Amino acid sequence: RRRFASAVALTLAVASAIASNGTAGAQDAGTTAAEPVVAPAAGPSNELLYVNEGNRLRRIDVDSIGRGSLVQDILVQRASQSPTGRDINGEICERPDSPGGFVAGEDTGQPTPPPGWGVFDADGTQVGKLTATYNVPQAEPFGCEFAPDGTLFTSEVGFQGFGTANGQLIQWFPPYDQFPGPAGAYPDTNERSTNFCKLAVDLGTAGAVLADPQGRIYVAQASGLSIERFSPP
Repeated sequence: RRRFASAVALTLAVASAIASNGTAGAQDAGTTAAEPVVAPAAGPSNELLYVNEGNRLRRIDVDSIGRGSLVQDILVQRASQSPTGRDINGEICERPDSPGGFVAGEDTGQPTPPPGWGVFDADGTQVGKLTATYNVPQAEPFGCEFAPDGTLFTSEVGFQGFGTANGQLIQWFPPYDQFPGPAGAYPDTNERSTNFCKLAVDLGTAGAVLADPQGRIYVAQASGLSIERFSPP
């Protein structure tokens, strides 16, 4: 069973591969002794809560919440603490094409390579990067949502204030598990992905994205003080 917990957290049913690889994955990602790691275990709910904070991605055993010490680990460490770390931000979206996999805003090393949305397998390994073009010098990839048919939609914040509405709603086409540029060039490339189109480029501080069962897409506008709805053709 899988469900969204909040704009920047995702609850996934615990797969045996995730639980068994939890501690090793966190240590490989550069966890330090100052921040002990406990591998999440499958409690009665059989769910893990995925939360990003401080550019890293945590997993928390839902059954340990409110019961003293959290049972948690760091699935993806931030880049400043590990040479193999990734900077994770924004919404976290479950991949329908890969059990336990997810998509999230990823801006490691920006502006080179440019920010975008990282595509990850269940063990936290990045297997792709979706990089669009943006209307601001330092873009902020934020929202993501898979429609019922598996199409991915993302939002880029744009100008983070009132007066200039240039946030974007972007539609992506599979496959998602690929990197921009020639094979093997990433991350030493500023190439952009080629499998996207823009549905809107005038959103006022674009935020969370949601799809309904009919495939309609909703995106929040913080400075626009509204929620826009986009209907399929």
